Amino acid sequence: MKVKRFDQDQVLEVAIWVRSGPVVSCLSLFSMALFMALERYLAAAPRSNNRLGYAQAPRHFEQHWGGLLPAAPAAIAEYPVLYAGSRANNTLQRRLAALGQWYTRQGFADPTKGLQVRQSLNGTRPALYHHDVPFRA
Repeated sequence: MKVKRFDQDQVLEVAIWVRSGPVVSCLSLFSMALFMALERYLAAAPRSNNRLGYAQAPRHFEQHWGGLLPAAPAAIAEYPVLYAGSRANNTLQRRLAALGQWYTRQGFADPTKGLQVRQSLNGTRPALYHHDVPFRA
């Protein structure tokens, strides 16, 4: 954290460096304690398992599946289809979310939000989740 101090009648400017870049906000001296608490909570928000899973997803996409990042939306849509039988749907969703986060951090448009990718992920869900299978009475 970089802190630049001004006179007492001026504001305190604080720039926090997070992974996605600097977030700059102007705070009064009275709100500094609140800001420090917020910084502590933001640092503790991502759990180690989530960080590990989000770091592994782009590597898995490139090394195991053979895709190259950045990829076309069609390639991203094929990715969950290939692993639908061997991975849980939540795993596929997390990997796509991690790929989307990778795109956002690199400054690219996120293809995981596209219709083709969402439809392919919905198609990988078990039939019980679809409403085309009648419910038991």
